Amino acid sequence: MHIQGKMGSQDFNRALRLELQDKETITELESLLSELLDEVKINYITRSAQSDPTQTMEEVDQILEQKESSSEGKSESEF
Repeated sequence: MHIQGKMGSQDFNRALRLELQDKETITELESLLSELLDEVKINYITRSAQSDPTQTMEEVDQILEQKESSSEGKSESEF
């Protein structure tokens, strides 16, 4: 069964490569990616309009502090 899975994977990779060389496929992928990006932008703008910027910055500061303290712990343990 493992061999069949590997052969299926190779077949998929080959088919994917062929499809990605097709101009219509590339155009469709570009369109889908553009639509996805637009949705992400809309969601981001909607969320940012609903949130408190001060609270957001406080959350960013907390995340950065956690990141700094965890990276300091790693660098100390590496010595």
